Amino acid sequence: MACIYTTLVTIAAYNKKDRFSIVLKSTMYVDILLINLVLCARGGLRSDSYFLYFIVISYNGIKYGFRGTIYTLIFSTITSFYFTPPEQIQLNLESFI
Repeated sequence: MACIYTTLVTIAAYNKKDRFSIVLKSTMYVDILLINLVLCARGGLRSDSYFLYFIVISYNGIKYGFRGTIYTLIFSTITSFYFTPPEQIQLNLESFI
């Protein structure tokens, strides 16, 4: 799976036609989804692979600028809550009051 993904991104990056431009635009979201799957398999947000979020968010900030950073941050926050088991989410509303 990783070989297919890397091949598609490489072809899209070096292709002079715009047929594969959708692949380059969607890598921001596919990377976050893959990290969420890895984190889900390794124990959710408590796993030791959580730093991968910071790497992808930083990379997208360099690649797409401030707007890419915000989009990636919002998308990773939403999808991390979707992939996290409910018993790991502990919201203590009393600490906010």
